[in-house]
Amino acid sequence: MAKWRIIVFCALVIALWWQWPIDENNVMRDFMYGENRMESQLTIPLERAGPKILPSVLEAIQDREMPRRRYAILFIGAETYEPALPILQRILEDETEIWYFRADALEAIYRIDQERAFELSPSYFDGPELLGRYARNIRDSKPLYTLN
Repeated sequence: MAKWRIIVFCALVIALWWQWPIDENNVMRDFMYGENRMESQLTIPLERAGPKILPSVLEAIQDREMPRRRYAILFIGAETYEPALPILQRILEDETEIWYFRADALEAIYRIDQERAFELSPSYFDGPELLGRYARNIRDSKPLYTLN
């Protein structure tokens, strides 16, 4: 009987946590300016906030001066946030964007919608650095991170 009480209690805590309102400004501030995190831990504030933070992240990546913008773009892709596709495509297609933001946008698009990434990739086969490599790897059905 005690096991069931613990299970119910844990389920209740999880349900309440999931519904608990988040302070999006604090989460975004912690993500962009938080210190003492290794690179692999930079998105932890976003991950803890869960899907509720995605609209704020999407709004923030439109600012070219956003701190840790690359990680935010990749977080959107990892969360497969479909409403981000038009903005990610705009970043990808904007030749005034730094190439690595464009490559990150292509990677995020690929994670969200592989077919769309396949359609977009031919325009970038000869793109700089990672952008060209990612586009060719999408064409060749290779993992994005292949070094060839």
